[in-house]
Amino acid sequence: MNIAEYISSGIIESYILGLASPEERAEFESMCASYPEILKARVEFENSLERHFLNDPAALSPSPEIKERILGEIMGRDGTEKQKLPAYPLQPVKLGWWRFIAAAAVVLLLGSTMLNYYFFKQ
Repeated sequence: MNIAEYISSGIIESYILGLASPEERAEFESMCASYPEILKARVEFENSLERHFLNDPAALSPSPEIKERILGEIMGRDGTEKQKLPAYPLQPVKLGWWRFIAAAAVVLLLGSTMLNYYFFKQ
């Protein structure tokens, strides 16, 4: 199969649209690395697809049913905004006596380490 046949086989469209299998994707990526013509065709297809969607406003706007469903979820069915859940302020974490125990443990560890070093040197 030559390069022109490979390009016209539809693999570029399948790859860009995510329809290609993992094996086809790997093969296409290796072909793009080997043949600059295939890479150029891929870039041209990506650009044409982008231009199509940017120039066609109907392609970007949702259908009226979807728009109504989304707005219905955001707003109540009667047109008023849904009642928001109450926001509770964050309470500070109370460490209590654990803070003092942790500080005492650190002080005792440091003291023990210093005494062990002192007695080890003697």
